[in-house]
Amino acid sequence: MTSLIARLTVLAFAAVAGAAAQSAPDGEPLLRASWNGQAANAFTTSTPDHPGQVEVDADGTGFYRLDRVPDGMSAIRARLDVTQRPAQWLQITYEIRGDDKSGWVTGLGYRLLGNDAKTVLEMSYDYPPCPRQPQAWSSCKAFAHIVEGAHTLEVFVNSLRGSAVDVRTVDVTAVAAESLQPTAAAVADMNHAFGWIRSNYFLAGRVDWEQARSRCAPATFPRDFEPTVPFVRCLLRELPENAHSSVSRKPAPSARPAPAHEIRRLETGTGYAKLATAAVDPGPESDAYAAAASGAITALQAQGVANWIIDLRGNGGGTVYAMLAAIASLIGPQSRPLVYWEQAGGRKIPVELTARGAEEGGKVQVAASGLKPPKTPTRIVVLVDKGCLSSCEILATMLTSQHNVSLIGQPTGGFNTSNEELTLRTPFRLMLTTAYVLDASGKRRYPNVVPATAHAGDEASWLAAAESLLAR
Repeated sequence: MTSLIARLTVLAFAAVAGAAAQSAPDGEPLLRASWNGQAANAFTTSTPDHPGQVEVDADGTGFYRLDRVPDGMSAIRARLDVTQRPAQWLQITYEIRGDDKSGWVTGLGYRLLGNDAKTVLEMSYDYPPCPRQPQAWSSCKAFAHIVEGAHTLEVFVNSLRGSAVDVRTVDVTAVAAESLQPTAAAVADMNHAFGWIRSNYFLAGRVDWEQARSRCAPATFPRDFEPTVPFVRCLLRELPENAHSSVSRKPAPSARPAPAHEIRRLETGTGYAKLATAAVDPGPESDAYAAAASGAITALQAQGVANWIIDLRGNGGGTVYAMLAAIASLIGPQSRPLVYWEQAGGRKIPVELTARGAEEGGKVQVAASGLKPPKTPTRIVVLVDKGCLSSCEILATMLTSQHNVSLIGQPTGGFNTSNEELTLRTPFRLMLTTAYVLDASGKRRYPNVVPATAHAGDEASWLAAAESLLAR
């Protein structure tokens, strides 16, 4: 991506990576940047569509404002050559200020880059306790350990999804290793997270766990940041097949919009059910999600609607039990499991739809009390595309076991694995891939679901193709 040079002044840094930076006297910054409206070349914006701008406080002090971007990211970054600093510790000090909306910075940290600019190690901190108050400047420190194979230190500050961030200075200085000690609380939290991930990851046997722990240990040292999240993020990057595992801020239930299913009868008399992404927690939220869809579906079934199109295009997944309970009346209770979770070591856990509801290992996850087979023979066509992800793919796998169901569209997104959640001490949650998905016959469906009938086109052509399949 083309970089747009930010307007800023470098006080003690002549080039992004060079002899001047490497020869800085002890105690002086190896890299330092501050903003007062003059052009320089240390920090650049990596998002030319949202480059931000230099501003000036009432006292005349300059700073750089990263724009609030509704659906993307605005970022600044700088690089420092560290090839002559193996095994050394560097301190990164960010002088930052959150906006009046949230009061917290959404993303800052560092990367260590090796050959071909590949990431050797990354630490990102998006839940720092500073700035504690909106519009208050705070100085936040992080510590980078120059690991083997690292050639370049890249320092960054990001503004994500609607939060503005102000940056006044960024310093990088050398620091004595003996002055750094992890806190007992940080070590305890990370040991808990490490043990849970090691015990539950579906490819645990392919991971050198002690090497991974050692590589991510620098997360124990940041003094001004809660360390568990960067440690877990670092650990996830050490795992094979890690694309479906993530750490994210857990939204408050009130912050989530109610699910917006689209359930209606088409002019042809066919029922149409477009399920919303199931971004709901287990319990009342999942029950409400399922009830909103199943109530509308059963009402149309009572009017004699027998043939159905289930539209899963663009569905990002979520809680699969809620999605299964939502359409349960279309297929009724089943005599055998719809899928199995295949965990590390080969253990298989059945996922079933019974008269009680959606079950895992014999335990009801979302109730569908009194579920019965459809009164009228039902034919179903399921629409899928690459936007069908995670639990959406699992639901598609479940439906392929039904003799009266056809799949049409494009291969799904490639996240057809089962995840489990670990709530961290902070307002974050870890979603970890813990199992492969096996279909009703015991066949592993990985990484995605490929429909038997391929299709692409405008909306009218999708519905026409689905109606054609229903008429066969």
